[in-house]
Amino acid sequence: MSDRSLLDRFAFGPVAAVRPWLLAKAVYLVLALDVWHTLVSPAWRYGAAGFNVAHFALLDALPIPTREAYVGMLVVVGAMAGVAAVLPRTPRLLSIAITLLYTWGWSCSMLDSYQHHYLVSVLLFATCFFPQLTAIDLFGVARALPGVPPAVATKRTKKKGAAPKVASSSSAIFPHGLVARVRSLGWALVTSFSGIVYAFTAVSKTEPEWRSGEALRNITHDGATMRDALELAASFGFDADAVFHLMGSGMVVVQIVCSLGYLSASLRDGPASLEEQTKLDAAWRLVVVERTRITIAGAVSLMLALAVGIGFHWLGGLLVLAVGIGAGMPAAFHRFAFAPLGRPRPLSILASVALLLALSFHVGAEYIGLQIGWFSYYMIALALVALTPAHWLAGVAAVVTTPWRTNEAGMLARVPLLAPMLGMASAGMAAYAGVEIDLPGAYTASVAVGVVALALGLAGLARAELRPQLGRAAGTLGVAMLVCWLSMTQGTERYDFYRFAGGDFRRRGEYENALEAYREANRYAPPGQSREDRVREMEAAIRAHGGTP
Repeated sequence: MSDRSLLDRFAFGPVAAVRPWLLAKAVYLVLALDVWHTLVSPAWRYGAAGFNVAHFALLDALPIPTREAYVGMLVVVGAMAGVAAVLPRTPRLLSIAITLLYTWGWSCSMLDSYQHHYLVSVLLFATCFFPQLTAIDLFGVARALPGVPPAVATKRTKKKGAAPKVASSSSAIFPHGLVARVRSLGWALVTSFSGIVYAFTAVSKTEPEWRSGEALRNITHDGATMRDALELAASFGFDADAVFHLMGSGMVVVQIVCSLGYLSASLRDGPASLEEQTKLDAAWRLVVVERTRITIAGAVSLMLALAVGIGFHWLGGLLVLAVGIGAGMPAAFHRFAFAPLGRPRPLSILASVALLLALSFHVGAEYIGLQIGWFSYYMIALALVALTPAHWLAGVAAVVTTPWRTNEAGMLARVPLLAPMLGMASAGMAAYAGVEIDLPGAYTASVAVGVVALALGLAGLARAELRPQLGRAAGTLGVAMLVCWLSMTQGTERYDFYRFAGGDFRRRGEYENALEAYREANRYAPPGQSREDRVREMEAAIRAHGGTP
C-alpha cells in the first residue's frame, strides 16, 4: 500500500469509471423532465408587480426576472440536459452552462423556496468535474459479429499491459480488476455532500415531533395516503399509532446509515489485491503535475469544509474533525480499518444496507405523496449508481450500450447531408413546439434552440471529422423539443400557469390582465374545471370601472 493519506484516497482514490458516467446521464435525463413538468406552473409569479428578492444579494443587481425569461430558461435547460444525456461524451462547457442556468433559475428569486434545488445544483456542479468518457472508453468497441467478444482496447489504453496515457488524474482510465476505474474529485464531491445532507437530515429527525410519529401523521393526513400500508401492518397486529411511532423513531437510524454509506462510498472501489494496488500506485505516480494540484485542492477543500461545517452546525464541526484525523491517518491503519483482505468488504456491506434503506425511504416518500417534486427520482438514481456493486452497473451498462458501441459514427459519417437534414428537422420541430406550448417566452427560447440545431447540422458539412457528433447533437435537440412539447402540453401545466396568474392579477385589481389570463386558462382547462365564473366576474369588474371587457 502507498503512504497516501486517507483524505487523499477519499477525494482522489480510484472509483469505478461507470459510476460518474452513469450518474451524469441519469441526472441530466431527470433534470430535463423535471423542469418541463414541475417548474412551469409557478412560472407566472416571476416579475409580478415588479418586485423581487433573490436568494443571494449579488443577484439583486441583475434585472428583475420575468416570467418570459423563466419559461425560456426551462425550455433551454431541458433541451441542453437532453442533449447532455444522449451525447456519447458531454462537453464540459455544456455541463457548466446547464449548471449556471439552472442555478440562476431557482436562486434569482425567493419565489422559489424549494430547498431541494440546492442539492440538484450541487449534483450538476459535480458533473462539471466528472471525467469526459464515452461508453467505448469504458467497455471497448462492441464487435458486430455474433459470438465474437467485444474489443477491450480503448482510446487511452491500446496495448495490453501498456501504461495508460495520462492526461489528467480525473480523465485517465486505469484498466485493472473487473471494472475500469478513474480518479474523480467530482465523484468525491457527490458522495461526501450526499452524506452530509443525510447527516443533517438525521439531526432534524431527532425532534420530538418526528420521533413520536406526529410529523408523519400530519404529512400523510392521518394515514390517508398510506392506507394499504396501515392495513398490512394491522394484519400483523400493529395499530396506526405503533406504525407512526416506529417509522418516526426509525427515521434517524435510516438517515445515519445512509449518511455513512455515502461518506464511505468513494473508498469502496479500491484495489482487489496488493498486486493491483502496486499497479495503481505505479500509474498514479505518472501524474506528477496533477499530484501538486491535488495537494493544493485538498488544503483548500479542508479550509472550506472547516468554514462551512463550523458555521452551520456543531455536526459540521465534528465532520471536519473526522476529516482532519483521516488526513493524517497512515496507510497501515487505513489498510487495517478499511481494506482487510484487499478489498474493503465492510464498506461493501455498509453500502448494500444503505442502498436498501435509501431506496425504501425515497420510494416510500413517493408512496405517501410527499410534495417534493422529482427530488425522490434524483436520490433514487444517486443511490443506485453510488451504492450498487460496480460490476453490476458495468454489466448492465455494457449490454445496453452495445448498439452504440458497435458503430459509433454510423450513417452520420457515411452520408454528408444527413447532419444538416437533422438540423433542419430539429429547427422545424423546435419552432412548432414553441407555438404549441403557448407560454410567455417559450417561442423565443424554442426558436433559439432551433437555430442552434440548424447551426450544428450545417457545421457538420464543414467539419467532416466532427460530423457524427454534430449531427447527433442536432438530432437530439429535435427529440428534446418534441419531449418538451409533450411534457408541457399533455398535463395541466398551462392551465395552472394561467389560472394562478389570473388569480394574482385579480387580487391586485388588474382586471384586464386577469380576464386575459382566465380566458387562456379556459383553453386548457380539464373537464369540469372551467374558469368561466371568473371570466364573468372580471368582465363585470371592468364594466364597473368604466371599461369595456
